[in-house]
Amino acid sequence: MPEQIFGLYELDAAGTILYSLPHNGARPQPSMVGSNFFEEIDAIENAERLRSGIKSFIRSNRSVGSFTFESGFHDGGIKAKVLLTRGHETQNDSVAGIVIMDIKRNEDF
Repeated sequence: MPEQIFGLYELDAAGTILYSLPHNGARPQPSMVGSNFFEEIDAIENAERLRSGIKSFIRSNRSVGSFTFESGFHDGGIKAKVLLTRGHETQNDSVAGIVIMDIKRNEDF
């Protein structure tokens, strides 16, 4: 799971993944679309810290945000920077708020 978390995501306010593109050069991951990001990260040690940072941004009125995240795994650890921004998606004359999230490897701790 450590490498799989790095990528670009679009989430709705409930954490449902609307779009996912990994940073490892792979194609978009349509299999993740429709799943809940907060449930997908349960395998991560310290997942609550990541979940809390994202949910805090979703509940806020900020247009952009970022935080750092560090977690250990049985096969190594990750250091990441999470960048968040808001967007709006128009579909069938209705506008829905989305969160665009980029989780990048951070070697600058």
